[in-house]
Amino acid sequence: MFNLTAKQEASILKVAKGKQSISAKDYRNAINSKKKKSPSRSITSGGLRQNAILKPQQKRREFSFVFTIEEIAKNKEYLFALKGKHLSTNSVNSLSFKDKLRYKTSIKNSILEAALIYRKLIPKKAFQKVVITPTTFQSRSRDDDNLHATSKIIRDSIVNIGFVVDDKRENLKQEATEEVISKDWKIEISLHVL
Repeated sequence: MFNLTAKQEASILKVAKGKQSISAKDYRNAINSKKKKSPSRSITSGGLRQNAILKPQQKRREFSFVFTIEEIAKNKEYLFALKGKHLSTNSVNSLSFKDKLRYKTSIKNSILEAALIYRKLIPKKAFQKVVITPTTFQSRSRDDDNLHATSKIIRDSIVNIGFVVDDKRENLKQEATEEVISKDWKIEISLHVL
């Protein structure tokens, strides 16, 4: 239970009705208040409305990516690069549902834009067998599990835009992910046709 003064309760209820915003300082004061200037009332934190009232507003996360495709050797080798701050598996899992959806959608949209820009590089017939080698560029080292979150999205998109028939093991073999410590956040995937 939160013990609030009548003035604090009125302030929080105004926020709930959308009439004004509440600062972080006012929020902390309302929760941690021990002074009782006027008779206080109790609000239980069990209800959804009370939880929504007492939680500070979270910032909406924005994600920006640029995807490029280069042909290294004619119909034999390609280089895909996703530039932008890619997240680890743990970071993606800790996002809210809307932010997670926004993250994945922004990557997929950048890949679809690249598919339109580089449509001349997309083969007329999808390749049957390929080997890909992902390389991640990031500011600090990550364990192997966390390196695969974004490369999985790129892998699926390479299939969707028509480079590979399917992402099954017999069609798409993935070598170990290489890691480069750099301030330039990107993921490069080299694709070699067998």
